[in-house]
Amino acid sequence: MLLPSTLLLAVPGIAGQFIGMAIGSRVVDRIRADQFRLFVYAFLGIAGVLTCITGLSGR
Repeated sequence: MLLPSTLLLAVPGIAGQFIGMAIGSRVVDRIRADQFRLFVYAFLGIAGVLTCITGLSGR
């Protein structure tokens, strides 16, 4: 069942996806694959460290 509270969370997420696709389609030709890979690895590493810190702090 689709509830109004679910839509309130889904609509911004869908909008974010479209914005990300628009930005990505403009950037894809301007960035090299190795640069993009490094960015993704760095982002995932930082996100993982922050997740561990948050999990260990008990928040």
